[in-house]
Amino acid sequence: MKTTYFRKVDSSELPSEATAVVYLIAVKIDDVHGYAQELITVLNNTSWIDELSPVGRLSFEKTAKRTIDKLVVEFQTINSTVTSSFGEYMVSMSAGQSLGVLLGHLVFPISELWKEKLTNNHGFDFHTQSPQQKLNFGEAKYNKTSNPYTDAAGQVVDFIEAGKDGNDAALISHLASPEAIENLLQSCRGFSVAFSTNSDNPEAILSNALASDFIVKLCGKCDELQLIGVSS
Repeated sequence: MKTTYFRKVDSSELPSEATAVVYLIAVKIDDVHGYAQELITVLNNTSWIDELSPVGRLSFEKTAKRTIDKLVVEFQTINSTVTSSFGEYMVSMSAGQSLGVLLGHLVFPISELWKEKLTNNHGFDFHTQSPQQKLNFGEAKYNKTSNPYTDAAGQVVDFIEAGKDGNDAALISHLASPEAIENLLQSCRGFSVAFSTNSDNPEAILSNALASDFIVKLCGKCDELQLIGVSS
């Protein structure tokens, strides 16, 4: 994975009601098979479970193992073609990694490892904690022929209205710092909108995303916001 575009958005480019610090990020996966193998290594690293409290280990260990076993089998089948299912994980995990590398976020395991997927969409796909002790809730969308930033951002808006960031609080409290949880209780948090890109000009795609209605709305609903395009 390599970064192809990264910048902080100037406040003059944001709507007047914006409260968020906004970043635009584009990354590219050159070797899909190699990246799938890398993600298998990430999934199999369960040291985060060992660092939990006894209650946290009891809550997460079996759920994580079931999901890891399933995903490893799926990821082992990936060669040069990105399937729709793997594409969602690729976008989600590479987005989280980019926030860790570029912005110094603490990257948590993807949420499917620590919460049961009881419905078709269990909520946010990935979570990070920024150096400012803000939890960031991420949604990832993949489409092999389009740039689904509207779908991803619209889903984030729906999740906010449904209170799904708050729904994650009890579980994510086992992973996050007390300061980040206290900030979340005060509605001080961030959101990450991650999506696949199908263009040789990721800067233009990210600029279009920044101007879209859902993103404009999100700029006034959080403290931190990242738009992350992932190409392969």
